[in-house]
Amino acid sequence: MSKINQFVQKLKSLSSNTAKSIIESAAILVEAKQELSKDDYSAFLSQTKYDRDSSAVRKLEAIGNAQLRLNTISELLPANWTTIYKIASLQLDDFNILVEEEHLHPLMKASEIDAAINAVKPKPQKMRISLELDVQTDSATAIKLIDDIKALLPKYLFQMKFNENLNKLINN
Repeated sequence: MSKINQFVQKLKSLSSNTAKSIIESAAILVEAKQELSKDDYSAFLSQTKYDRDSSAVRKLEAIGNAQLRLNTISELLPANWTTIYKIASLQLDDFNILVEEEHLHPLMKASEIDAAINAVKPKPQKMRISLELDVQTDSATAIKLIDDIKALLPKYLFQMKFNENLNKLINN
């Protein structure tokens, strides 16, 4: 092994160990939260100099909850807990894109993650449905129709936009 490769391996090993330590520390927070009473968990956080309501605790808990997923790629993770948090918070599809497309590397910054995913992920195309009402439609009928359509919102993801004429009709 060349001198260069020796140094590369040493540096990669330290970076990987740091990422593993971050994940393990975060997992301890999650384990403590699960096993200790609320008061004991608060005391634990106080003794370890963490503020229970801080974003640091929230982010470390998210990392700890993603421990299994993160451990499989620990050698690729940066030695930075905020970047690891960003990776831990990804939806599974986005996480897989980052790993499978080999974008993830130990020097990756949190700001680069979205760009790496978006470069591969297809952009969703909007679809549009137009609904035309007869000019003789009265406001009560239009309002009833709008209410019926709005009832479908929980089942289907869509957005409703009204033109000026319909806005006048239903708001009078």
